[in-house]
Amino acid sequence: MKRLLARLAICLLLLLPVAAIAQPALWMVKGADTTIYLFGTVHLLPNDTDWRYPALDKALTDSHTLYIEITDDDQASMAALVLQYGLDPAHPLGDMLDPAELQQLKNAADQAGVPGGMQTLGMMKPWLAALTLATAPLLKAGLDPQHGVDKQLKAQMLAAGKSVLGLETAEQQIRLLADMP
Repeated sequence: MKRLLARLAICLLLLLPVAAIAQPALWMVKGADTTIYLFGTVHLLPNDTDWRYPALDKALTDSHTLYIEITDDDQASMAALVLQYGLDPAHPLGDMLDPAELQQLKNAADQAGVPGGMQTLGMMKPWLAALTLATAPLLKAGLDPQHGVDKQLKAQMLAAGKSVLGLETAEQQIRLLADMP
């Protein structure tokens, strides 16, 4: 579990500074009658991050459809999926750990500022506990999933009357995490 948390934290830490200071890449693939733009998004950003630029704005204006990772990730849907796939009060997380690992988990929960600490993590399946520990410091630092690039682009395209489609559903994404060994 410690190794998984470390890997998640490293991935997030490596990606966030790049997104915060660099102009995000925009690729264009053009055929005889179709133009496709590829633009990577970041789910958690500080509210004041400046990531827009003229070439991206033009690509969005010229596009008829936006494809993003998932579109059905509203809070109510995600909460229901987390309850279904992420919690297991009948098998407390602490029962899966030896005393030293349990103490490490308690320390990590305290250090990350997880609301409810170990009591909250205790009813979670390992994947959700790891995700919670990895994201808690980011949320505490002011990064907001409601202001992620994907959410902003989705709102912009819907306001313009354009289609927004998902590459997968929220349930598919949660199940991918939940089904990991």
